[in-house]
Amino acid sequence: MAEQSFDGPLHLQHFLRPCDAKLEETVRALTCHPVTLVRTLHCECTPNKLIDLAGRAARNTPALQAILRQRIIPPEERRDPCLLFSLQINEEDGVVHSNCQRCNRMLLLFDRTLYWGLKRDTNTPPETFPYRCACGVNNYEVALGFEYPGDAFDENDISMLMIVARCAGCGQIAAVLDDEAT
Repeated sequence: MAEQSFDGPLHLQHFLRPCDAKLEETVRALTCHPVTLVRTLHCECTPNKLIDLAGRAARNTPALQAILRQRIIPPEERRDPCLLFSLQINEEDGVVHSNCQRCNRMLLLFDRTLYWGLKRDTNTPPETFPYRCACGVNNYEVALGFEYPGDAFDENDISMLMIVARCAGCGQIAAVLDDEAT
């Protein structure tokens, strides 16, 4: 039987693409688990006029302009805020959301109860909190590392997930979440 190749969990496949070698190497180095697949998050949003008018002021803030001017983001991608995401996390409950900086689309990156089939005490999703870099910025390039066991049935059958963020302000790379099936 031919070896299966997966492109990440189904709900994220549209938002994943190959990441640069440095970020992939960092994701693999930060975990003690084997990582089968490393992808970076992106959003191919096409802002409508309402979103564009509402977001134009936010995109033209001096703080965001300074971030985009820095050399941390490659020159060809500096004007593409769809590579930048804010993060909200709840480490205790294992929930990570991201928001595209252009269209503000929220993406559920990870929820321990959904991935590992656990049960919550309530039906209410847990509260999440903004994840901030030491430099105070909440704009990141986000990479996800997945481990697919040899006997995986489909794209959702992962045994480990790692979420890593590279700060758009200072370039620091940090592991946001490292979780495995129990």
